[in-house]
Amino acid sequence: MTESNTPEIKRWTAKRRTELVLQILRGQITASKAARQYNLKQSDIERWQKDFLNAGENALRSNPRHDLELKQKEIDELYKEVGKLTLQDKIHRTVYKKLGIDPLACEDSSQS
Repeated sequence: MTESNTPEIKRWTAKRRTELVLQILRGQITASKAARQYNLKQSDIERWQKDFLNAGENALRSNPRHDLELKQKEIDELYKEVGKLTLQDKIHRTVYKKLGIDPLACEDSSQS
């Protein structure tokens, strides 16, 4: 137990950090008092505040960075898939060539 019978929190989840930051922003507690009360580093709490405020600012942007990061991840996944398909196509063409089969003739017959 820490100061004033506050139970020791072993894991500071995002939800708990958010609750603490909101208490600080509302003026219900100071960062230094919270650091003492929960046996945390004041610098960690201040970083949480900074991260929280930066995330809020980002949410108000017309093109939030998170959305751009998600789109970039989707693009990266599509590039990987194109790479796999290109490799498969090269393998098929190599096999068809070695077997003396025209790959375009095989494509035409599979579409009928």
